[in-house]
Amino acid sequence: MNDTKSVVLECFRRLGTWDADAVGELFADEVDWNVPAIGSLRWTGRRSRRVEIPAYFKTMWSHFLTEHSRVVSDILLVDGDDAVQLGTFHHVTRMRCVAGLAAADLVSSGFAPLALMRTSA
Repeated sequence: MNDTKSVVLECFRRLGTWDADAVGELFADEVDWNVPAIGSLRWTGRRSRRVEIPAYFKTMWSHFLTEHSRVVSDILLVDGDDAVQLGTFHHVTRMRCVAGLAAADLVSSGFAPLALMRTSA
């Protein structure tokens, strides 16, 4: 699995199994990851190392009823080492996680992560 499209598709497959450690295995040692801060949500913010990626997903997923979560993937754009996946995450909150969100609220969020794949020579 060394082409960009295969890595992105595998990442989303692993996300669908809720295996944060397996997702983390796909990342380089150094990453440039930023989820803009939203109030007191503990999973937002910057990450710069692969070891931080599984904790991000575990923290975020702990706030959602994963059996009610779904991902709508609209399009995957690939150009060489670059990829952008467009879509929407839909989650149902497990507990009150931020002011204004109560248990069982539906949270929908668009996403468009840019993945840059660099293979080692």
